[in-house]
Amino acid sequence: MVKSIDRDSAKDMFLKMVDKINNNPTTLKEYIQKPLTYRKNVLEILSNEKKGTIIWQHTDRVHVACMYLKRGSGFIYSRGGIDLYNLFEKNGIDMTDEDEVGKYFDVAWDKSNPNSDVGIFPKIKSSLTNYERSKLESYIVNNEYMGENLDSKLDTNKEQNNLDRTHLIPVTVTGIENNKAVLIMFDSYLNQVPLKNFENKILQLNEDQDLIWWCVITKKEDTDFLEWYYIILDTDGEVIDSFHVTDDRWYYDWYYDDRYQKIEW
Repeated sequence: MVKSIDRDSAKDMFLKMVDKINNNPTTLKEYIQKPLTYRKNVLEILSNEKKGTIIWQHTDRVHVACMYLKRGSGFIYSRGGIDLYNLFEKNGIDMTDEDEVGKYFDVAWDKSNPNSDVGIFPKIKSSLTNYERSKLESYIVNNEYMGENLDSKLDTNKEQNNLDRTHLIPVTVTGIENNKAVLIMFDSYLNQVPLKNFENKILQLNEDQDLIWWCVITKKEDTDFLEWYYIILDTDGEVIDSFHVTDDRWYYDWYYDDRYQKIEW
C-alpha cells in the first residue's frame, strides 16, 4: 500500500536528498590490511574514517560491509527520490539550483497528483534504479545451472521461489544501488521478510542514536550456501542487536580476485 504524503513534506525530503547527493555522497573504501570479521578492527578502522563512509572487504572466504550511521540518517534516500533526481539530471535540470529543482518538483507533483496537495511521491515511467540494480556487479551470484535446492529448510508460502539483488546496507542509508561492495544475490523471501523486518527495526532505532552497521557474509561450511550475519553496535562497540539467516535454497558462486583477495590472515 502506497503511503500518502503532503506536497511540502515530500519536497523537503527530496531537496534534502538532493543536497546530500550533491555535497556529501556516500563514499566506499575497500580495506584488505586486517580482517573485518573482528570487532576491534571494525571499530579501529571506522574511527579513522569520516562518519558515513562504507568500509568493505571481500576475500575468498568472507564479504563484509560496515558503516557508522549518524542519528537520523536511516531514511535520507528513497528509490523514488533517486529516480526523480536521475530524471531531472537527464533532462538538463541544474541539480545545484534549489529553486529550479523545487520548481520542477512541483511540476512532477502536479502530474502525479492533479489538483491535490496530498498524494503520492511523484512517479516516473521508467526506473533507472531498477535498471542499475539489474546490471548486477557482485562477487556473489547464484549458480544458474544448479537451480533450487529442493531440500532447503526455508519454508515460505510462495508457489515459486526467487532471488533478489540484495543490499548489505539499505539503499535508504547509502543511496547506492549497484556496487559490488554492498550488493549480492540472495533469496527473495529472506531479503523481503526477515532481513527487511530487522533492518526496519534498526533504522527506527537509528532515529534516536548513532550506531554501527556491520554485515558479514560467509559460505556455509562445505556447501555452496550462504550465511548472512548482521551485528549492530553502539558507539562504544557494544552489541545492540544481531541477526543471522542461512540461505540454503540456492547454490552460489563466490568470485574473487586472486591477485589480492585471497588472503591468509
